[in-house]
Amino acid sequence: MKFDARSAMRRAPRSSGIVRIAVVAVLLALSAGGMFAVARYRSQQQKLAQCNQLVDLTNQGYAKAIAFQGQDATALDALAGDLATVAQNLRSLDMTDETLQQQRQQVAQAYRELSEAYRQMGTALKLAETSPASEVGLDRVQQARAEVKAAGSAAHQAARYVDELAVEIDRYCGVALK
Repeated sequence: MKFDARSAMRRAPRSSGIVRIAVVAVLLALSAGGMFAVARYRSQQQKLAQCNQLVDLTNQGYAKAIAFQGQDATALDALAGDLATVAQNLRSLDMTDETLQQQRQQVAQAYRELSEAYRQMGTALKLAETSPASEVGLDRVQQARAEVKAAGSAAHQAARYVDELAVEIDRYCGVALK
């Protein structure tokens, strides 16, 4: 068999063309996988940032409730206002993760309920404080006592719910929180 240089030259471009196509196909496959990895990484980072925001605000409300030392109507009203602000700040968080959206709404609702319970206690205490020293005043004080007890029970339930939600958030967000 005789070596024909022209045939060899014609074949070389074909094989190099196939190699080029194969290289391009591999690079495209790798870049698609890379784009998927980058998208997944960005999604995880976004979830982590949203988790941190939700946990931070939840902890702010918790810290305000724990730090509360007052026993008068004015202090209860101030705490109610602080918790209402936390609830409003929670509602204004922009969450793209559906689970975090639900958890945010639930925590905000729990803080609204806790705020309302403290506000009711403050109102009842004001009623008791302004009651005259008479039989009518005694009735008002007893009514106020019952209202404080009912509002205290509602506050306790809301606080327990916030604790349960915090555990759910921690579980969903994982140990990647800061």
